[in-house]
Amino acid sequence: MAEYEHRHIDLSGLSTTRDYKSPGSNARQRPLQRIREEHGQRIVGKLEAAFEASDLGRADLGTPEGAPPSDGVYLEVELAPSVGPTTLEKKREGTRQGAVTLSETGARRIALFVPDETRDVFEAVFRDYAFTEVDEGAEAPKKSRVEPVEHIRAARLRTFWRDDPLALPDDPQAEMWWALWCFADRLERVETSAQRLGLTVGGEDSWLHFPEVVVLPVHGRRAAIEMLLFSTGGISEIRRASDTPTVFTDELEEMANAFVDDLAERITWPGRDVPAVCLLDTGVNRGHPLIEPALAPGDMHAVHADWGVDDDSPSGHGSGMAGLALHGDLTMPLGDASRPMLAHRLESVKILPPDGFEQNDPGSYGAITTSASSLPEISAAERPRVFCMAVTNENRSGAEPTAWSSALDQISAGVDAIEEGPDHIRRLFVQAICNIADSSRAQDIADGDAFPGEDPAQALNVLTVGGTTLKSEIAEAGYRDWRG
Repeated sequence: MAEYEHRHIDLSGLSTTRDYKSPGSNARQRPLQRIREEHGQRIVGKLEAAFEASDLGRADLGTPEGAPPSDGVYLEVELAPSVGPTTLEKKREGTRQGAVTLSETGARRIALFVPDETRDVFEAVFRDYAFTEVDEGAEAPKKSRVEPVEHIRAARLRTFWRDDPLALPDDPQAEMWWALWCFADRLERVETSAQRLGLTVGGEDSWLHFPEVVVLPVHGRRAAIEMLLFSTGGISEIRRASDTPTVFTDELEEMANAFVDDLAERITWPGRDVPAVCLLDTGVNRGHPLIEPALAPGDMHAVHADWGVDDDSPSGHGSGMAGLALHGDLTMPLGDASRPMLAHRLESVKILPPDGFEQNDPGSYGAITTSASSLPEISAAERPRVFCMAVTNENRSGAEPTAWSSALDQISAGVDAIEEGPDHIRRLFVQAICNIADSSRAQDIADGDAFPGEDPAQALNVLTVGGTTLKSEIAEAGYRDWRG
């Protein structure tokens, strides 16, 4: 048992024991105490007012020229806080449930689309509850559907907003990229109307496909988005458009493996006789479904055999580089139905020792890199390859030539061999310009001049690459007003 310098904090006197109660069972929820006549008449009145307001709003917004006319309205239905999960959508009535949001009191507000042709059927549910005569002691009709409802009102744009409330612009003329979660069977209707409204719809390669919805990135004014929303009846929820992968890491975290497996099946994997990207890094863990088919065990090397070839680094740097070198940004491929075809494969050379081994001597960096580049060339001599090294010396700037940068120049120019000749190998070597330490404080990395190029990025014969990103939208909860 480990020994600790300080005593543990004792929380035993602060705990309470309760039996488990499933949040998904309506039977375990506290029953509502409704007076049927009062509640029924109040909700029917709210429903009539909501339909009237929705119809007036629809007339005021109008329909985009040349687009099909609106065939229904959206309502915002608020359920009582004590009510468990309840589905308002009914196929027989043609109603469709969209965004679900929580109020400050814990009440759930649901966007519900009601088609014009079945509006009478939907209204009858509430009228039957409110006005049907029942025998004493008998249950009112449609009680389970009506009594959970606390309020009904005409839906607003905010009803559909599933992002940071402060990120929704108040100005009708404010422009931004929006992520429109569209019902799959109304996608064409939404896309056509968006174009007629002058909105910019992202290309199909930027759409995210899910079983029942398709997410469209659309750029335009808030006023145009409102017209699109209420005239098409095809949008279930709205967020800020973002190419961050939080839809997989947060909203659909439990389905992440399924998305990975699906993409792995859609990819046409490369054969053996294709060019390779050879990574000089911390090694690679090839067991990942999106790496293994493109990285053979025989193409994994280490400068010292006793290091092993797997990625032992805490950050998984080499494995992350492997995924990036093979696929680039995975956000879109994971969510669409494309069939990527890979025309290159991977090779890996581990140039950094794992924990427990002596660290590399800075004076030997050049020799290590030269040795590393020779290993895949010996193993697969006929294969074309590009070398990639995202490792730099943080303790040495790239202001002057060094032994390491000179070694890269020799490797790239093909003059590293002892015996030169007309067939000496010239190599394309892609080298990172520097590495910046992780920091959660913007001021730590705000000054670009504080991070000069690092050794060996000053090598003249390599392709030195700096990094930039346009992924400035941060979607993680609690950080959505931050900028990347």
